[in-house]
Amino acid sequence: MEPRYPPEAARSGVEGFVEVEFTVDAEGKVESVSVVNARPSRTFESAAVSAVKKWTFAPGGGRGKVRLDFAL
Repeated sequence: MEPRYPPEAARSGVEGFVEVEFTVDAEGKVESVSVVNARPSRTFESAAVSAVKKWTFAPGGGRGKVRLDFAL
């Protein structure tokens, strides 16, 4: 699931990134998503967290970290 580009950021030509950490449960579902870095601040965080929460992984659990780039 790709993050949805915030319409206001797209209209303004703003690009950036968000780094998130998350936990994967025993069933492969994402939980406990937290933003660890974002540029520009408070622009793409919501879209990034919403997308990551919809991801699934192989069952087994664990932690993950990913950077999502937002570019036009």
